[in-house]
Amino acid sequence: MSTPSMAAPHDVNLARARWRKSSYSGGANDCLEVAELGERAAVRDSKDISRGPLLFSTVAIRALVSGIACAEGFAQLKREQARLLGRRDDS
Repeated sequence: MSTPSMAAPHDVNLARARWRKSSYSGGANDCLEVAELGERAAVRDSKDISRGPLLFSTVAIRALVSGIACAEGFAQLKREQARLLGRRDDS
């Protein structure tokens, strides 16, 4: 996995970055924003965009999102299994 960088490298132009927020944020400025930049992805805090983004390879971002989705799917499966067995599962 690539190491994040606080400052954008000279070959990355953030001026035309198209920042996206999660649809779960409800439009509030309390989430992360992501911009795809070719082979890289930039991630920033929507509450304080002056701090600058962290840069990751798109491969690293996809692995992160995939891992989160997989973990959430496993948690849902575990809850459903507990429901079917008549047990309560608060995890």
